[in-house]
Amino acid sequence: MKRRRSSSRNSLPGSPVPAIIGRDMNGIAREIEARSGFAALGFATTGFSYYNKGISAAHLKLLKRFAVSGISTASKHVNILGLTPLDFSANDNGRDLIRLLEDNGFRINGSFWMQTELDQVRRAASAEVNLVVSQSGWAAARYLYTNYGIPYVAAAPLGMKHSRVVLEALRQTAADKQNRVIKGAVAEAGGDLPVADKAGALLIIGDQIVANSLRAALRQAGCGQSITVASFFGLEPELALPGDLLLKSEKQLIKLLRSGIYTRMIADPLILGLPAAAGLKGYSLPHPAISSLLHWQDMPLFIGEEFEKTILSWSD
Repeated sequence: MKRRRSSSRNSLPGSPVPAIIGRDMNGIAREIEARSGFAALGFATTGFSYYNKGISAAHLKLLKRFAVSGISTASKHVNILGLTPLDFSANDNGRDLIRLLEDNGFRINGSFWMQTELDQVRRAASAEVNLVVSQSGWAAARYLYTNYGIPYVAAAPLGMKHSRVVLEALRQTAADKQNRVIKGAVAEAGGDLPVADKAGALLIIGDQIVANSLRAALRQAGCGQSITVASFFGLEPELALPGDLLLKSEKQLIKLLRSGIYTRMIADPLILGLPAAAGLKGYSLPHPAISSLLHWQDMPLFIGEEFEKTILSWSD
Protein backbone atom coordinates (compact mmCIF):
# COMPACT_ATOMS: atom_id res chain seq x y z
CA MET A 1 0.00 0.00 0.00
CA LYS A 2 1.32 3.40 -0.93
CA ARG A 3 1.93 5.62 2.07
CA ARG A 4 -0.11 8.81 1.94
CA ARG A 5 1.66 11.93 3.11
CA SER A 6 -0.18 14.73 4.83
CA SER A 7 0.78 18.16 6.10
CA SER A 8 -1.39 17.75 9.21
CA ARG A 9 0.19 17.79 12.67
CA ASN A 10 -0.91 15.36 15.36
CA SER A 11 0.02 14.87 19.00
CA LEU A 12 -0.14 12.26 21.75
CA PRO A 13 -0.35 14.20 25.02
CA GLY A 14 1.94 13.25 27.88
CA SER A 15 -0.54 13.85 30.69
CA PRO A 16 -0.43 12.60 34.34
CA VAL A 17 -1.73 9.05 33.68
CA PRO A 18 0.88 8.22 30.97
CA ALA A 19 3.53 9.67 33.28
CA ILE A 20 2.42 7.50 36.21
CA ILE A 21 2.50 4.30 34.17
CA GLY A 22 5.91 5.19 32.73
CA ARG A 23 5.00 5.72 29.09
CA ASP A 24 8.15 6.33 27.04
CA MET A 25 7.22 9.36 24.95
CA ASN A 26 10.63 9.55 23.28
CA GLY A 27 10.44 5.88 22.36
CA ILE A 28 6.94 6.30 20.93
CA ALA A 29 8.17 9.25 18.86
CA ARG A 30 11.03 7.19 17.43
CA GLU A 31 8.65 4.37 16.50
CA ILE A 32 6.15 6.74 14.87
CA GLU A 33 8.94 8.32 12.84
CA ALA A 34 10.35 4.97 11.77
CA ARG A 35 6.94 3.70 10.61
CA SER A 36 5.57 6.90 9.06
CA GLY A 37 8.61 8.61 7.63
CA PHE A 38 7.53 11.88 9.26
CA ALA A 39 9.57 13.67 11.87
CA ALA A 40 8.24 12.93 15.36
CA LEU A 41 9.41 14.57 18.58
CA GLY A 42 8.90 13.11 22.04
CA PHE A 43 8.57 15.11 25.26
CA ALA A 44 8.54 13.58 28.72
CA THR A 45 5.72 15.85 29.91
CA THR A 46 3.66 14.98 32.98
CA GLY A 47 0.91 17.60 33.17
CA PHE A 48 2.34 18.93 36.43
CA SER A 49 4.72 21.63 35.16
CA TYR A 50 3.89 25.14 34.03
CA TYR A 51 3.42 26.10 30.39
CA ASN A 52 6.80 27.80 30.02
CA LYS A 53 8.62 24.53 30.67
CA GLY A 54 6.88 22.90 27.72
CA ILE A 55 7.48 25.85 25.41
CA SER A 56 11.14 25.96 26.45
CA ALA A 57 11.52 22.23 25.77
CA ALA A 58 9.91 22.64 22.34
CA HIS A 59 12.28 25.51 21.52
CA LEU A 60 15.30 23.38 22.32
CA LYS A 61 14.20 20.16 20.67
CA LEU A 62 13.22 21.84 17.42
CA LEU A 63 16.47 23.80 17.27
CA LYS A 64 18.59 20.75 18.06
CA ARG A 65 16.76 18.66 15.48
CA PHE A 66 16.37 21.08 12.57
CA ALA A 67 18.71 24.10 12.91
CA VAL A 68 21.41 23.90 10.23
CA SER A 69 25.00 24.36 11.39
CA GLY A 70 27.73 26.13 9.44
CA ILE A 71 25.56 28.68 7.68
CA SER A 72 26.73 32.27 7.33
CA THR A 73 25.54 35.01 9.64
CA ALA A 74 23.00 37.29 7.98
CA SER A 75 23.53 40.95 8.84
CA LYS A 76 20.64 42.65 10.69
CA HIS A 77 18.72 39.36 10.93
CA VAL A 78 17.08 38.74 14.30
CA ASN A 79 15.36 35.74 15.88
CA ILE A 80 12.43 36.53 18.17
CA LEU A 81 12.40 33.92 20.96
CA GLY A 82 9.48 33.30 23.32
CA LEU A 83 6.76 35.02 21.28
CA THR A 84 3.72 32.93 22.21
CA PRO A 85 -0.04 33.55 22.63
CA LEU A 86 0.22 32.47 26.28
CA ASP A 87 2.28 35.59 27.02
CA PHE A 88 1.24 38.00 24.25
CA SER A 89 -2.26 36.76 23.31
CA ALA A 90 -3.48 36.14 19.76
CA ASN A 91 -4.09 39.83 19.07
CA ASP A 92 -1.73 42.02 17.06
CA ASN A 93 1.18 42.01 19.53
CA GLY A 94 3.18 39.62 17.37
CA ARG A 95 2.51 41.59 14.19
CA ASP A 96 3.37 44.89 15.91
CA LEU A 97 6.67 43.52 17.22
CA ILE A 98 7.68 42.27 13.79
CA ARG A 99 6.71 45.60 12.23
CA LEU A 100 8.71 47.51 14.88
CA LEU A 101 11.84 45.54 14.09
CA GLU A 102 11.41 45.75 10.32
CA ASP A 103 10.65 49.48 10.41
CA ASN A 104 13.95 49.98 12.24
CA GLY A 105 16.23 48.16 9.84
CA PHE A 106 16.08 44.58 11.10
CA ARG A 107 14.96 41.51 9.19
CA ILE A 108 13.07 38.69 10.87
CA ASN A 109 15.12 35.52 10.69
CA GLY A 110 12.63 33.56 12.76
CA SER A 111 9.56 34.34 14.87
CA PHE A 112 9.29 31.62 17.50
CA TRP A 113 6.48 30.53 17.91
CA MET A 114 3.96 32.70 16.13
CA GLN A 115 3.77 32.77 12.31
CA THR A 116 6.59 30.22 12.24
CA GLU A 117 7.62 27.98 9.36
CA LEU A 118 10.06 25.07 9.53
CA ASP A 119 12.46 26.95 7.24
CA GLN A 120 12.80 29.56 9.97
CA VAL A 121 13.94 26.86 12.40
CA ARG A 122 16.44 25.54 9.84
CA ARG A 123 18.06 28.95 9.42
CA ALA A 124 17.90 29.96 13.09
CA ALA A 125 21.69 29.76 13.44
CA SER A 126 22.19 32.46 10.79
CA ALA A 127 20.73 35.27 12.92
CA GLU A 128 23.03 38.10 13.97
CA VAL A 129 21.20 38.66 17.26
CA ASN A 130 18.36 37.13 19.28
CA LEU A 131 15.57 39.08 20.99
CA VAL A 132 14.16 37.13 23.95
CA VAL A 133 10.70 38.51 24.74
CA SER A 134 9.58 36.00 27.38
CA GLN A 135 11.18 33.56 29.78
CA SER A 136 9.97 30.71 27.56
CA GLY A 137 12.65 31.69 25.05
CA TRP A 138 15.49 31.97 27.55
CA ALA A 139 16.83 28.40 27.23
CA ALA A 140 16.81 28.71 23.43
CA ALA A 141 18.76 31.98 23.65
CA ARG A 142 21.37 30.35 25.87
CA TYR A 143 21.58 27.35 23.53
CA LEU A 144 22.05 29.50 20.42
CA TYR A 145 24.65 31.61 22.20
CA THR A 146 26.62 28.61 23.52
CA ASN A 147 26.50 26.57 20.31
CA TYR A 148 26.44 29.22 17.58
CA GLY A 149 27.75 32.37 19.26
CA ILE A 150 24.56 34.37 18.66
CA PRO A 151 24.28 37.11 21.31
CA TYR A 152 20.93 38.05 22.80
CA VAL A 153 18.92 40.90 24.26
CA ALA A 154 16.39 39.81 26.88
CA ALA A 155 13.56 42.36 26.81
CA ALA A 156 10.04 42.86 25.51
CA PRO A 157 9.53 46.25 23.80
CA LEU A 158 6.80 48.19 25.61
CA GLY A 159 5.30 51.53 24.73
CA MET A 160 7.40 53.94 22.70
CA LYS A 161 10.34 55.09 24.83
CA HIS A 162 11.19 51.65 26.16
CA SER A 163 10.87 50.19 22.66
CA ARG A 164 13.57 52.60 21.51
CA VAL A 165 15.81 51.40 24.34
CA VAL A 166 15.34 47.79 23.23
CA LEU A 167 16.06 48.66 19.59
CA GLU A 168 19.28 50.42 20.59
CA ALA A 169 20.27 47.44 22.73
CA LEU A 170 19.76 45.17 19.71
CA ARG A 171 21.97 47.41 17.56
CA GLN A 172 24.70 47.50 20.21
CA THR A 173 24.54 43.75 20.78
CA ALA A 174 24.76 43.04 17.07
CA ALA A 175 27.84 45.26 16.93
CA ASP A 176 29.77 44.24 20.06
CA LYS A 177 28.38 40.69 20.57
CA GLN A 178 27.73 41.40 24.26
CA ASN A 179 24.56 39.91 25.76
CA ARG A 180 22.18 42.39 27.36
CA VAL A 181 19.38 41.84 29.87
CA ILE A 182 17.07 44.80 30.46
CA LYS A 183 15.59 44.35 33.91
CA GLY A 184 15.01 47.81 35.30
CA ALA A 185 18.29 48.72 36.99
CA VAL A 186 19.52 52.27 36.52
CA ALA A 187 23.22 51.85 35.81
CA GLU A 188 23.91 55.56 35.54
CA ALA A 189 22.61 56.01 39.11
CA GLY A 190 25.13 53.53 40.48
CA GLY A 191 23.61 50.09 40.08
CA ASP A 192 20.45 48.30 41.08
CA LEU A 193 17.64 50.17 42.76
CA PRO A 194 16.77 49.35 46.37
CA VAL A 195 15.21 46.03 47.29
CA ALA A 196 11.61 46.33 48.50
CA ASP A 197 12.26 46.17 52.23
CA LYS A 198 9.84 48.80 53.46
CA ALA A 199 6.28 49.92 52.90
CA GLY A 200 5.36 51.64 49.66
CA ALA A 201 6.65 49.20 47.05
CA LEU A 202 5.13 48.13 43.74
CA LEU A 203 4.69 44.43 42.91
CA ILE A 204 4.61 43.21 39.30
CA ILE A 205 3.47 39.61 38.79
CA GLY A 206 3.87 37.93 35.41
CA ASP A 207 6.36 36.47 33.01
CA GLN A 208 9.84 37.41 34.22
CA ILE A 209 11.09 39.12 31.05
CA VAL A 210 7.84 40.97 30.37
CA ALA A 211 7.70 42.10 34.02
CA ASN A 212 11.37 43.16 33.89
CA SER A 213 10.63 45.23 30.82
CA LEU A 214 7.64 46.84 32.49
CA ARG A 215 9.82 47.72 35.49
CA ALA A 216 12.39 49.28 33.15
CA ALA A 217 9.68 51.22 31.31
CA LEU A 218 8.23 52.51 34.60
CA ARG A 219 11.68 53.63 35.71
CA GLN A 220 12.14 55.42 32.42
CA ALA A 221 8.78 57.14 32.96
CA GLY A 222 9.91 58.42 36.38
CA CYS A 223 8.51 55.84 38.82
CA GLY A 224 10.46 56.19 42.07
CA GLN A 225 8.94 53.29 44.02
CA SER A 226 10.85 50.15 44.85
CA ILE A 227 9.64 47.57 42.33
CA THR A 228 9.61 43.81 42.84
CA VAL A 229 9.15 41.38 39.96
CA ALA A 230 7.51 38.10 40.98
CA SER A 231 6.53 35.07 38.91
CA PHE A 232 4.91 31.68 39.32
CA PHE A 233 6.66 30.51 36.16
CA GLY A 234 10.31 30.35 37.19
CA LEU A 235 12.87 32.97 38.12
CA GLU A 236 16.14 32.83 36.22
CA PRO A 237 18.99 34.28 38.33
CA GLU A 238 20.59 36.06 35.36
CA LEU A 239 17.30 37.82 34.65
CA ALA A 240 16.59 38.87 38.26
CA LEU A 241 17.38 41.87 40.42
CA PRO A 242 17.92 41.49 44.18
CA GLY A 243 14.57 41.01 45.89
CA ASP A 244 12.76 39.51 42.89
CA LEU A 245 10.64 36.54 43.90
CA LEU A 246 9.71 33.07 42.70
CA LEU A 247 6.14 32.41 43.80
CA LYS A 248 5.82 28.76 44.75
CA SER A 249 2.18 28.84 45.84
CA GLU A 250 -0.90 31.02 46.21
CA LYS A 251 -0.39 30.78 49.97
CA GLN A 252 3.01 32.45 49.60
CA LEU A 253 1.48 35.19 47.44
CA ILE A 254 -1.31 35.84 49.95
CA LYS A 255 1.25 36.15 52.75
CA LEU A 256 3.22 38.58 50.58
CA LEU A 257 0.16 40.71 49.87
CA ARG A 258 -0.61 40.89 53.59
CA SER A 259 2.95 41.82 54.53
CA GLY A 260 2.36 45.55 54.27
CA ILE A 261 5.38 46.00 51.97
CA TYR A 262 3.34 46.67 48.85
CA THR A 263 0.84 49.43 48.18
CA ARG A 264 0.37 48.79 44.45
CA MET A 265 0.32 45.73 42.21
CA ILE A 266 0.28 45.07 38.46
CA ALA A 267 -1.05 41.60 37.68
CA ASP A 268 -3.62 39.49 35.87
CA PRO A 269 -7.22 40.30 36.89
CA LEU A 270 -7.64 36.90 38.57
CA ILE A 271 -4.72 37.72 40.88
CA LEU A 272 -6.04 41.21 41.52
CA GLY A 273 -9.29 39.56 42.59
CA LEU A 274 -7.71 37.73 45.53
CA PRO A 275 -9.21 38.99 48.83
CA ALA A 276 -5.68 39.58 50.15
CA ALA A 277 -5.14 42.12 47.35
CA ALA A 278 -8.11 44.25 48.35
CA GLY A 279 -5.95 46.72 50.25
CA LEU A 280 -3.59 47.34 47.33
CA LYS A 281 -4.15 49.65 44.39
CA GLY A 282 -4.34 47.23 41.47
CA TYR A 283 -3.60 47.67 37.77
CA SER A 284 -4.88 45.04 35.39
CA LEU A 285 -2.44 43.42 32.96
CA PRO A 286 -3.97 40.18 31.67
CA HIS A 287 -1.64 37.22 31.34
CA PRO A 288 -3.26 34.61 29.05
CA ALA A 289 -1.36 31.79 30.77
CA ILE A 290 -3.31 32.64 33.95
CA SER A 291 -6.77 33.82 32.91
CA SER A 292 -6.94 32.39 29.38
CA LEU A 293 -10.13 33.33 27.52
CA LEU A 294 -11.66 35.08 30.55
CA HIS A 295 -9.66 38.22 29.75
CA TRP A 296 -8.40 37.38 26.27
CA GLN A 297 -10.07 40.42 24.75
CA ASP A 298 -8.61 42.72 27.42
CA MET A 299 -4.98 42.02 26.54
CA PRO A 300 -3.37 45.33 25.52
CA LEU A 301 -1.16 46.00 22.54
CA PHE A 302 2.27 46.50 24.05
CA ILE A 303 3.88 48.65 21.37
CA GLY A 304 2.77 52.17 20.56
CA GLU A 305 1.27 55.32 21.97
CA GLU A 306 -1.63 53.77 23.88
CA PHE A 307 0.54 51.55 26.04
CA GLU A 308 2.96 54.45 26.54
CA LYS A 309 0.04 56.31 28.13
CA THR A 310 -0.63 53.27 30.31
CA ILE A 311 2.99 53.19 31.45
CA LEU A 312 2.85 56.89 32.32
CA SER A 313 -0.36 56.42 34.30
CA TRP A 314 1.17 53.55 36.29
CA SER A 315 4.40 55.43 36.97
CA ASP A 316 2.79 57.99 39.32
